[in-house]
Amino acid sequence: MTKELQLIVDQPCAGHFYWTIVYLGARGEDHSVVDYSRGPLPTRSSAMDAGMTALAGHQRAGSPWLGQTSGARFGWNLDTVPGTLLQA
Repeated sequence: MTKELQLIVDQPCAGHFYWTIVYLGARGEDHSVVDYSRGPLPTRSSAMDAGMTALAGHQRAGSPWLGQTSGARFGWNLDTVPGTLLQA
């Protein structure tokens, strides 16, 4: 039973790219948002690079968001908190 993080890059409108790190959890657990970009990035490549940097930090630290706010641990914005994703 491993706990995995996944990076998603989305473009909700033209020229605005956002990254999101999602905790997949164990079978039967809800997926949760671990971390996300605070604003749009101009290209998919820049969003992917920023998201991969954040993902590497979470993986290195062993997913600290389970115990406390991830942004506080890494010195990022303090508004980073886990949130449940709605499945459609």
